[in-house]
Amino acid sequence: MGVLRAYPVYLRRIANIFLPVCRQLRAKQRKATDIISAEVERRRLAAASNADTESNNLLAWYDKQHRKLGGKYDPASAQLLLSFAAILTTTDLLCQVILDLAEHPELIQPLRDEISSIISTMGWKKTALYKLGLLDSVIKETQRLKPVQIGLMEREVLQDMTLIDPSTKQPIHLKRGETVMISPKRMRDSTVYTNPDTYDGYRFYKLRFGPSQEADAPAGGADHWQSEDSKKREPIDRRNLWQLVSMSPDHLGFGIGGHACPGRFFVANEVKIALCHLIMKYDWKLGAEKPQSVPMGNIYLSDPRAKIVIKRREVSYAWM
Repeated sequence: MGVLRAYPVYLRRIANIFLPVCRQLRAKQRKATDIISAEVERRRLAAASNADTESNNLLAWYDKQHRKLGGKYDPASAQLLLSFAAILTTTDLLCQVILDLAEHPELIQPLRDEISSIISTMGWKKTALYKLGLLDSVIKETQRLKPVQIGLMEREVLQDMTLIDPSTKQPIHLKRGETVMISPKRMRDSTVYTNPDTYDGYRFYKLRFGPSQEADAPAGGADHWQSEDSKKREPIDRRNLWQLVSMSPDHLGFGIGGHACPGRFFVANEVKIALCHLIMKYDWKLGAEKPQSVPMGNIYLSDPRAKIVIKRREVSYAWM
């Protein structure tokens, strides 16, 4: 994409045909298409021979939706698109946490103490990663202040409909084919969060483990979106409501409801493991300039030009 931007818009289609990097990309796409198409066909044949078994994976979800909605569908392109989205968002979150920690070095030693005390005794288990409460809070705070999208939960309108704005009581007419999104501004709302524009790595840690979670909870609370019936059925553990992977109208980093990011649990563990190694093995600080996040369409990227100064620590750990 960066290579094509060097050309005027009206020449990009032609340049795309001849540029070596574009030709290589198309060759890789063809190779991926062959691999994924063969796997899709194998799974369809297996499903046809065993009707009682229902696959529960991404390709099966795509295929089910295609049969339901119709239209054109290319399994390989869908898989590649999702892989691109997953790698981009995970990498962006990790990069932004690194930059935020460079701006808040006072968090490094408490994080090292937490990582050392938990991982050294429990090892690299999911239960150990769950206990990294401060690290979880730091990542969630980064995601709160710099979500990966300007408009979240992007959806296409499938049929004409009219909604009523609850604040103005005015109708909102939505046409089929239009795109709707949710604003992330509530994640910086002063009625929800104290000092909403200030980075506080302990924010969600205090909400989870503070002396009175009810008193410390933002207005509305993370559980107010749940139905009354669900609240009556099970007691709410507020320690879980403010985890990185938890869903709430007050924090839409991973979406909410039935279409929330299904990979958020994997992402949380993946980013935590990477940060554990970085925090324990390296020291870093910002370069000369303060990073500035970059909007690109609906994507809100961590600064791709940001520079940090980094060095390896002269320590070693038997458990790493």
